[in-house]
Amino acid sequence: MENKIILDIEHSANVFALNIGSNYHRKNMNFEHKIEAELGKGDKATKYVYNAFNKEQAAGLHLITPKRTFAIDSVFSTPDKVTIYLLTK
Repeated sequence: MENKIILDIEHSANVFALNIGSNYHRKNMNFEHKIEAELGKGDKATKYVYNAFNKEQAAGLHLITPKRTFAIDSVFSTPDKVTIYLLTK
């Protein structure tokens, strides 16, 4: 599912532009959600990104601003072969 909102207001000397887009994909237990927002026009535009995902081997949450990136990531791993030993007396 994709959504996109574009708001562009020009009034005399004040120029305000806001572009927001979002994507959401889900299949079984896997999902990815991403929101991108851009404020301003041209070279002075600032971009913000939010991304959350859960996959078979990893999960994470990212928030990207013009000056900082905040991220939490995790990786899941299991051995290919699991051996169970039964100990008896």
